[in-house]
Amino acid sequence: MRVLRSLLASVDIILKPRSFVGPAVVSRRGNSSAATKDENVSRVLVTGASGYVASCIVNELLTKGYTVRGTVRSLSNPNKVDPLKSLAERTPGTLELVEADLLSPETWKSAVEGCSHVLHTASPFPFEQPKNAEEVVRPAVDGTLSVLRACKEAGTVKRVVITSSVASVGVYHTTRPLTEEDWTDPSRGGPEAEPYIISKLMAEKEAFKYIESLDDKDKFEFCTVLPGFVIGPSVANQAATSLDIVKRIMVGGDPLIPNIAFTWVDVRDVADAHIKCMTLKQAAGQRFLITDKSLTYRDVCKQLYDEFHDQGYSPSLRLAPRLVIRLMSLFDNAARSMNLVWGVVTTYDNSKMKNVLGIQPRDCRQGLIDMAYSLIENGYIEKSPKFKGRKTS
Repeated sequence: MRVLRSLLASVDIILKPRSFVGPAVVSRRGNSSAATKDENVSRVLVTGASGYVASCIVNELLTKGYTVRGTVRSLSNPNKVDPLKSLAERTPGTLELVEADLLSPETWKSAVEGCSHVLHTASPFPFEQPKNAEEVVRPAVDGTLSVLRACKEAGTVKRVVITSSVASVGVYHTTRPLTEEDWTDPSRGGPEAEPYIISKLMAEKEAFKYIESLDDKDKFEFCTVLPGFVIGPSVANQAATSLDIVKRIMVGGDPLIPNIAFTWVDVRDVADAHIKCMTLKQAAGQRFLITDKSLTYRDVCKQLYDEFHDQGYSPSLRLAPRLVIRLMSLFDNAARSMNLVWGVVTTYDNSKMKNVLGIQPRDCRQGLIDMAYSLIENGYIEKSPKFKGRKTS
């Protein structure tokens, strides 16, 4: 029973991936030479800047020499602020950090002020399944609308890019690859009715609706990025679902693994997509699926096993029995969701990512390995006595 509880806890995390304006903290540019940047971008606001994806976006922007303003919920939290300041110290861009909270609409006016572009990555995530879906959906929708209203009031914002998810397109389909024309249907039940997935769906839909409702004089350009399950090296020490899942796999936290699949994408491609969506004229008004390929949970474990087993880590390759999951689904919500997606491989059409944004996805299998090495090197996963480090060619 302990093994099954561990399995269900892991899947419950996977199926719900996470993820007042005060004084500013400014980090000046380092000595690196700046990469190409768009001179039409004066200042970029990145919301939720300390997050796994957002910090990678901030790093890429700073590397290209942009002036970046990042929001965090508290400037007094060194775990959130110090890694971002460290990024700024070794890149040619300039970083300013301010406090803002999705649940406090009044904080966004000053955060947005003076920005020409906004990359909205912040989204509330429930660490426990809420009794009422509105506990998750309402803050996600209201937070997104608060940011958009602040952009309208500022009058300086040219384009907003919102981080959505493949969850707003669909999460368990087998008849064809899903495209940007698809939308999740919560009436199907199962994973598509999970509060987190509904929150991503509704936040994106309400954002498009808000933009369409604006008078022409108030309108600004808008597009959304829809990444798959994000993996890849972490540029700062922060918590994220994908980091937690890879850690669980590496330390053998799941003796039995589920027969479920996800579409994966490298965080570096996700960061690149946000910047392309910010700068490319043809990106305005569109949705973009940012994905590489679908891998089963066992594929992921096997990839990590082959690279790290002889270095003292113990990913399991044993599949959980389907019959037990079916029985447990009668009274356990996580088991019920797992049972619905058991053996289902959902695929997504990433042709717009390639043809419009010009991004050829990195191999997510290498991204998994890079991620695990970064977690070991940063101390998120304890370094084994047998650890040899990255292989050199």
